[in-house]
Amino acid sequence: LQHPADDAPAIIGPVRSRRGTDPMSFDSMLKDTLVIERATAGAVDGYGQPAQTWATLATVSGLVQSKSVKEMALTSQEGAVIANHTIYMDVRDVTAADRLKLSPDDGRIFELTGVRNIMGHHLELDAVAIT
Repeated sequence: LQHPADDAPAIIGPVRSRRGTDPMSFDSMLKDTLVIERATAGAVDGYGQPAQTWATLATVSGLVQSKSVKEMALTSQEGAVIANHTIYMDVRDVTAADRLKLSPDDGRIFELTGVRNIMGHHLELDAVAIT
């Protein structure tokens, strides 16, 4: 009597990790270049108040996706802050106080309204396009 595993077909080809060359890997879907910026106190303005400036923390790969009209309608019914984009990236130090700039030539800026760490695998950021 043979064990069922003895009849199993052999695995053909290399086993690829999330970081591999698989065209469907998470990393292969991160096609946008994003600049993470954090607010800092800048020079004092004419009223003696520090002007807010944005310092670049890092330039990373990510994926910016517009939310559907249905997703935005469901969110607005719940009374939450409406985000019109979801941004995906590897896990890193990002807070809802930061902002993202789509780089290099696009120029759009996204204000973050939520940051979700998905089981230590990646971040899903709720964002509003402000420019």
